[in-house]
Amino acid sequence: MEIKLKKAITFEGKEIKTINLDLEGLTGEDMAQAEREYFATGGHPVVPLLTSSGFCAVLASRATDLPFEAIRALPIKDCHRVVSETQAFLLDTES
Repeated sequence: MEIKLKKAITFEGKEIKTINLDLEGLTGEDMAQAEREYFATGGHPVVPLLTSSGFCAVLASRATDLPFEAIRALPIKDCHRVVSETQAFLLDTES
């Protein structure tokens, strides 16, 4: 899924206008690694974890070619859209 950003950002010298969020390409191992990464960044267990915006941002970074820090650097509305699309995918709902 391609998400066109409302406001382009520059991250590590590269202008980002769109994000290709390939959630279908992820595996259970990606989810487990994203969970470990989320906890390593200071994230706390949430029930259910799939609704945590921090966890979904980490997982979304794994579904793109962008690091977690780039997802966090997005303007709030764009970050929310990326996180919401990831949550909807995991919960099998439409955002």
